[in-house]
Amino acid sequence: SAAWTLTSSEHHPRSDDGPDTPADTLGFYGFFSQGTVTRRTADLSATWRSGAAQSVTLGAEVSRDHERSSTLSLSEYGRDAGTFVAARNDRALYLQAIGRVLGRGTYQLGGRLDDNSAFGTFRTARLAGAWRLSEQWQMRAAAGTAFRAPSFFENFATGYVRGNPALAPERTHSREAAIEGRVGATSLSVTAYQQRFRDLIQYNPRTMSPMAPNYVNVAGANADGAEAELSFVVLQSQARVTYALVRTRVTDAGFDSGDGATFVLHEPLMRRPERTARVDLSRAVGTRATVALGVAYTGEAQDRDYASWPAKPVTLPAHTLVDLSANVRVTGPGATVPVHARLRGENLTGVEYQSIFGFRAPGRTVRVGVTIGRP
Repeated sequence: SAAWTLTSSEHHPRSDDGPDTPADTLGFYGFFSQGTVTRRTADLSATWRSGAAQSVTLGAEVSRDHERSSTLSLSEYGRDAGTFVAARNDRALYLQAIGRVLGRGTYQLGGRLDDNSAFGTFRTARLAGAWRLSEQWQMRAAAGTAFRAPSFFENFATGYVRGNPALAPERTHSREAAIEGRVGATSLSVTAYQQRFRDLIQYNPRTMSPMAPNYVNVAGANADGAEAELSFVVLQSQARVTYALVRTRVTDAGFDSGDGATFVLHEPLMRRPERTARVDLSRAVGTRATVALGVAYTGEAQDRDYASWPAKPVTLPAHTLVDLSANVRVTGPGATVPVHARLRGENLTGVEYQSIFGFRAPGRTVRVGVTIGRP
């Protein structure tokens, strides 16, 4: 069988950061920008099947990204206006095989080769498999690579900040293993994983010459973690408990130095809490309504206070949020067009917290809505 898709997207970012007051005339006190970012993609693939257990997919994709923007910077040194226009093309071939092994196992094998006009060729691959130990239990494992392409600004910026056309994509290597199963109405899943981040792009404000690029592939980090999920029935309610532990460490700080740097050697990554947990309870009320309660805990995380320079290290405190939702079917079960009334409350206890230092997260929020048609 064959399939093809054509996609197109466009968005218009804007920034309006004028002077705070008429007396705000020192340093860099104003910045304005507007732009248009477009992406066009065409994909063609063909799949060959061998019975019901094996399939191979071969495909090709072409895409084009284009960005145009204009900026105006105000400072005590004068006005600085500029325009930015850049584009890059990508061609890719990909292959994926999916199948069953000996009636108990499944596998997925895939690879992709990208040829990008900005950073050349890049290869990624993924291998995953699962093995059924019994009717209730199975093990699974996966390993793969991925990349994040440099942004247009990192690649092509001109002026006060200079992009680097020679940047390579940021690379990720990951692997995971898990066991999951069910006993009656109770299910359990435990997953362990490792992630390695290399060639992370870093901004260097101190270059050897005014024309030298400010962005370079230098930094690296590791993340090792485990997640557990338990689902069961209690007091006629469906319960789910999840717990996650992740430990991140910077392996290469690159140009950064000092405790307030973005990357601090052997220290955790910013804004990555080490521990998170969540408990969800849902219950049917009669034949028309469902009610759900969620309690989420987020542990401490490291961040930086950029209000001063150099930035200072800070700790984001742990916090617990409580959410509540209800869904009521207004129409009868035989209605041609079903109607549902929905109520959702988030952070009901009004906890004040920050996921990014200096930016308060939303407080108590209540939403009421109606859904017409299938939810």
